[in-house]
Amino acid sequence: MMLLDAVLDQPSVPWLATERDKWDHFMRALGTSLTIEWLPQLRFGTPPHVTVRYFPDRQPIGVVEAGEAYTFLCLATKPSTVDLHAFLQRHADLLRTIRRWTVRVLLPPHLFKAREAYLSALHLELGRRLAPAMADVFRWWCRARKAGGQARPAADAERWARASRAFSSPRYRALNHSWCMLGDYVIDSAVSPILADAIERGTARIECEVLAHPYLHLSTLVGTA
Repeated sequence: MMLLDAVLDQPSVPWLATERDKWDHFMRALGTSLTIEWLPQLRFGTPPHVTVRYFPDRQPIGVVEAGEAYTFLCLATKPSTVDLHAFLQRHADLLRTIRRWTVRVLLPPHLFKAREAYLSALHLELGRRLAPAMADVFRWWCRARKAGGQARPAADAERWARASRAFSSPRYRALNHSWCMLGDYVIDSAVSPILADAIERGTARIECEVLAHPYLHLSTLVGTA
């Protein structure tokens, strides 16, 4: 309902709603400048038996100005921003291939107090690249975490404790989850300055909108039809 209202507010904009719609559009519109690996995805299973699901977030994408620009909607459903970080990390490669784009977070009225946290997450994820030195530490921490405590030398205990505190935020929690699926590539991707540069130039925008109508009273209807 909330996403539908947001879409109807822009009746002149064509919206891509399904995985197939998005796949077909971007593969056709971006052509050889886009590889399949850059599409938003989730992977399930272990090699060689891996299932890949593309555009798993089910959030509409608006095709603005005949494909010259795009609007990515992301509906917030909880005060925590960890899902937003995961959404942005999944879409980062696709955003880098687009000349002009807007990411718009939609907040239901009952989450209006979380607006500043969501704005901060947008700026952190898209407007500030991961520093190379921090990326190296994070890569070490991800590998050490995956290996388990027995694989960590006792001399690294203090380093591990410091890193664990530093990487407890929603951004790093989401990035670690992505790393577990896709490996070091996601960390290298976070170091890229392309998205931050696009925001600074004004060819990319980030927005956080509190919706005008309350929807919380409709939650009891979900699953009853």
